[in-house]
Amino acid sequence: MSKEKPAAVYMNIDDLYPAPDNPRVNDHVVDKVVRSIQLHGFAAPIVSNLEGEIIAGHTRWKAAKKLNMLTVPVRQINLTGDQARLYRIADNKLSEFADWDEDMLKEQLANLEKSFPVDVADLFTDDELEFFLKETEGWDDEFPDEIEKEVADMKEKSRIGLLFDFLIDDYKKILPIQKELREKDIYLGEIILEALRAANENN
Repeated sequence: MSKEKPAAVYMNIDDLYPAPDNPRVNDHVVDKVVRSIQLHGFAAPIVSNLEGEIIAGHTRWKAAKKLNMLTVPVRQINLTGDQARLYRIADNKLSEFADWDEDMLKEQLANLEKSFPVDVADLFTDDELEFFLKETEGWDDEFPDEIEKEVADMKEKSRIGLLFDFLIDDYKKILPIQKELREKDIYLGEIILEALRAANENN
């Protein structure tokens, strides 16, 4: 009976090297991965070819170097050239096609945020956290106040508004986008008016 090879082996970190043509930009998330390794351990092995060139796991490798780790778990596979490049891109891209069960995510984040606030904050933008966490903490009750502030603000600055019928759930989804645009001095009303003008010109 043949003995199966282990899924990963520990290798000297200096025996690995990054792919020179890796298109993924990851320096800005290395510190987040460092924190994850400190909290959870090195759960996912680095993938390299038989020569030690990293195919997947560049960010984990950089994080391990920053933590002064001498050895890291590695799964070696016999891929080079275009096959290795395709695997590298697929490894980074495929997870982006998955969606969230938002109700389940909101419930879990609300619980995790109490025990791991820093780690939860590392995973999402401020606007995403505001949307996911505030709703579970009674955001519904705050929305009438938010709407009243919007109306008062429009009256005070004499803005011209367009009235649309929409559901309160729609407003929850668009509010983070609206706030982000306002920070750039872009207003939804202006975008809508430009779209109406363009549609009118085309007619």
